[in-house]
Amino acid sequence: MARQLNLILFARCGEDAFTHAGFTNWKHALVKFNSHENSAVHKEAVMKWNSYSSNASIASQLVSQTEQEQKRNREALLQLFSSLLYLARQGLATRGHTDEASNYHQLLQLRATDSEALNSLLNSSRRHKWLSHEVESEMIEHMSHTLLRQLTDEIRQDGYYAIIVDETTDIATREQVSMCIRHVDDNWNISEDFVGMYATDRTDAGTLTRIVSDVLLRLNLDVCNLRAQCYDGASNMAGVHSGVQKRIRDLQPKAVYIHCHNHLLNLAVQEAASYSVRCVRDILSLVNDLANFFRESAKRSGILECVTSDVCGSGTDTKLQPLCPTRWVVRARALNALLQHYEAVIKALDKLSDEPGPTGAKAEGFCSKLMSFDCLLYLKISQRVFSIVEQLASSLQKKTMTLSDARENVSNVVSSLKSMRCESHFTDIWGDVTRLADNLNLPKPELPRRRKLPRRIDDGGLAHHYDNPCTYHRVESWYTCIDAVVTQIEERFSGDSFLQIANAEDLLIRAASGQPYKNELTKFLEHYDDFDESSLDAQLTLLRTAVLRRSLPADEKLTVSVVAEILKNAAGAQTLLDQVFRLTKLLLVVPATSATAERSFSALRRLKTYLRATMGQPRLNNLLMLHCHKDRADKLNLKDICQEFVLATDQRSNFFGNYVRC
Repeated sequence: MARQLNLILFARCGEDAFTHAGFTNWKHALVKFNSHENSAVHKEAVMKWNSYSSNASIASQLVSQTEQEQKRNREALLQLFSSLLYLARQGLATRGHTDEASNYHQLLQLRATDSEALNSLLNSSRRHKWLSHEVESEMIEHMSHTLLRQLTDEIRQDGYYAIIVDETTDIATREQVSMCIRHVDDNWNISEDFVGMYATDRTDAGTLTRIVSDVLLRLNLDVCNLRAQCYDGASNMAGVHSGVQKRIRDLQPKAVYIHCHNHLLNLAVQEAASYSVRCVRDILSLVNDLANFFRESAKRSGILECVTSDVCGSGTDTKLQPLCPTRWVVRARALNALLQHYEAVIKALDKLSDEPGPTGAKAEGFCSKLMSFDCLLYLKISQRVFSIVEQLASSLQKKTMTLSDARENVSNVVSSLKSMRCESHFTDIWGDVTRLADNLNLPKPELPRRRKLPRRIDDGGLAHHYDNPCTYHRVESWYTCIDAVVTQIEERFSGDSFLQIANAEDLLIRAASGQPYKNELTKFLEHYDDFDESSLDAQLTLLRTAVLRRSLPADEKLTVSVVAEILKNAAGAQTLLDQVFRLTKLLLVVPATSATAERSFSALRRLKTYLRATMGQPRLNNLLMLHCHKDRADKLNLKDICQEFVLATDQRSNFFGNYVRC
């Protein structure tokens, strides 16, 4: 029929037996039928007969078929983007030693078993084009830039912002500068967002300042809204004459410098532990050396594990924690680990002391040290002090921590440490150590040998002599340790780097509590000239009424966070007290620590490993954005991103079509 209608125009093979002559070779019928079914003349005849029967034009059929192919291609492209987003979000490598063995290709092969469109794309002749490294990097870049645009739009909408900057060295020994932005929305939701990692060959103040200025310019963030800058306190960052903070303040005088409170606390503890108190210095060194001694050998670790299982029971964690100078919350854990397994460690060292060579000598030395009453007492004293201090370190690392709350927490910890400086508290420690020492058959405590004073400082008077070991250690160890830590914390946190913000906090709190605030208001307006004096003064007077509407518990102290919560729940307060709202947002936007930048370093170490050390900086930045902002990455509209990718070239538009119409 197709031949009679002159529909067969392109196929050259006549196939006369199936068109007009008739079929007679019935012996090989099945073979001939199968051959004819796959022939070009049969396919052309079927296609044109279907078109002839449906009265549809060839052009419309071609358009319909093209649209169906584009729809399948769009579905496959969407799965390519979602697969890359999953790998980037989880911090997994997309590439491997070979393309076929990479996580990206293997994930696509897995998903293709449930997707006909993806399977068709992977088996097509153009698969290498859409799975190439260049296209893959472009897809990741589109997703990262979309996320960054959304983030910067929110920062600009929130108004005031602060910058958090820190630098580290990656696995490829390249200096990386992390840039984070802190901002607060109208509902008082505090956000600290990582916006990029930037490689540099130099870390001098001028270079770092140019990096910060360039980032703000690229993100279209007005420097007029910059209100704070938080760094780790290094001289190139915190220098008062030519540091980064001074150069930024020359550009924006209202951008107060905040020395990271976690770094301040770490410096205070290190100073007290390493230099001021000899017993704490020695016990920390012992704990670190012991942990490394067992961790360096699988045999030693195995002996410790067996002994611990016999002493404490099976299933007990036997790992000793070494001290890390770059981590803020490890000292108390390391001390606790040794205290819990004190008996097991002694027995393990006693076994290892029979080993020949340096191993036996070290084990013998460690064992003799642990078998002293003073060592156990110093370990207990250090554990009590550091457990309190590291609670402060943990609380300071929160993203929502404000400067006001940080100062309050520091004050509370100092008060707690001072309250521990009493005879009754040390008596409890002495009792616990004495009972544990009796169980371990440790020798009784003794007074140290009396030392004769040097002649140059001997004034002829009688030297003080302690009556018993308990009194000696209470004064010379416990009181000395408490005093050293408290003194260092108070000295480190009494600097004048944030006096302007402290004055602004006092202004808000005094006004909210009904106290006079004229002096604070005058100092505040001298620095922040973008507030209306008369309106702010009148609204601070009204603030007392707004605060009194809420009955505060007797034990709750009025802080910036408490005032912000009251204003948030007060109907119409944002319109009535707009100047107070700006003041509160200004105080909330000031960061207390640079912990967010430290977290970005952890993400950097997860992504740029020794197996991925050759990763380029643009790709690293794009992967870091998707990995650090997992919640935002989950909310990305992949169809819009796919549309942006498709519209980049005419060839892609012809191959994938338009996502808007689907």
